[in-house]
Amino acid sequence: RLAGTVTAKKERISGKGNRYAFLGLSDSGGGYEVTVFSETLSSAQDLLEIGTPVLLSVEARMDADAPRLTVQSIAALDQAAADAEATFIIRLADEEAVETLKDALKDHRNGRGRVSLVFDIPAQGDVQGDVQGEALPKEVEMALKARYSLTPAFIADLKSLPGIASVEEITGP
Repeated sequence: RLAGTVTAKKERISGKGNRYAFLGLSDSGGGYEVTVFSETLSSAQDLLEIGTPVLLSVEARMDADAPRLTVQSIAALDQAAADAEATFIIRLADEEAVETLKDALKDHRNGRGRVSLVFDIPAQGDVQGDVQGEALPKEVEMALKARYSLTPAFIADLKSLPGIASVEEITGP
């Protein structure tokens, strides 16, 4: 799988009359080109506009001295991210953020992403875990039961909400 932003599209017609295209794409590592044949081209035409971020499933093979990438399927990158089973930790800076976050999340239910909220509980008095007489702050993590559609745009919006200290994706097992 490859992700990238469409930078160029050159459509052609084969000798047999089938449409195909060469797509130029770029990612953080640079630019590359892929070939899209007729069936995939027609099913994903709306995603092949310049500037569109996409996720590609490709078949790679060596052609002379260079790899040739043939697209098997194309998906909108935002939708693919929303459909992923990612887990995000949202750290709340204050309790007022809870209502704002609740309102933001309600329109993004029914996805596959997991969300956990982390609250800091200020240290008070003598609590177990003191280090040299200083009370340590505690934190509570709460996993939300619902699943959410977590697109990159929505995650960026969450990060800008008042009272949200951070939003981070948890990777790994």
